Amino acid sequence: MRAPTIPADAIKMSPSKLSLINPDLDPCERCFWLTHKHEVKRPSGIFPSLPSGIDKQLKAYYGRYREHIVPEIKGKLQGKLYGHIAQLAVWQNNFKGLQLYIPKLNMVFKGAIDDVLLNDKKQFSPIDFKTRGYPLKAGSPDYYRLQLDSYNLLFKYNGYEITENAYLVYYWPECVNAAATEASGVMHMKFITHIQEYKGLDGSFALSVLKRAREIINMERPPASHPTCEYCIGANKHVETVRECMRKPEKPTQKSFQFN
Repeated sequence: MRAPTIPADAIKMSPSKLSLINPDLDPCERCFWLTHKHEVKRPSGIFPSLPSGIDKQLKAYYGRYREHIVPEIKGKLQGKLYGHIAQLAVWQNNFKGLQLYIPKLNMVFKGAIDDVLLNDKKQFSPIDFKTRGYPLKAGSPDYYRLQLDSYNLLFKYNGYEITENAYLVYYWPECVNAAATEASGVMHMKFITHIQEYKGLDGSFALSVLKRAREIINMERPPASHPTCEYCIGANKHVETVRECMRKPEKPTQKSFQFN
C-alpha cells in the first residue's frame, strides 16, 4: 500500500507530547496550547542519563533472546520476542519509530517502542521497560495507559494485528551482590523484575486524545489551565509579583558597597 503524502504543515505528535493532556493524570490544556500553538514550553530541568543508559542495555540484553524470551520473565508472558531485527531497530529508533498520518487531523503521530511480544497467532503486544529506584507502591497513579494504547494504535494502523494487550516490565535495584563483586572485581547489582499487564488497549483511547489535541491547537484563545498545574500557578504568581512591585514607588538607588 502506498504511503500517503504528508503535507508540510502537518502537526507532529508523539505519546510523550500527549502526556500534557493525558486524562489519567492532571491534564493542563493551557500548557499544551502554549507549547504547540506558540512554542512556549514548560521549563525543563536536567534529564538524568541513568534511566536511558539502563534502557539501552536492556534493549541489547533482550536482543540476545530474539524469538525466545528473557529468563526473568519466562513463564510469566506467553509468546516470544519479535525476531525481525532490522525492522525492530527502526521501531526502536527515536527519530524513526512507528509512524501514522491522520489526514482528518493533519497530524503525524510517531512513537518508538522498546520491544514486542509475538503470540502463536502472530499478534503483537508492545513491551515497555520502566526503571525505578524502589518497588511499586499500591495505588500508584496509572501514568502509562495512554503511552501503551498509542503503541497499539500505531501497530494497528500500520497493518499489524494486535492482541489489545501491552506490558510494562519494571526493573529496580535490590542489592549489590558482594560475593560476586569481590570474586570478579566488577560490581554485580541484583534487579527485581515486575510485570504489569494492560488489557483492552485497542487504540481508541489514544485516538480520542489525539482528536482533543487537534481541537486545542485550533483554539485562538487559551483554554483553562488545570487548577493544580504548578507551572500555571507559578507563572501567575510571577506576573502578579512583578505587577505588584511595579506599582510601588521607586526608591532612590542605593550606592553599592565598596571594599578596601
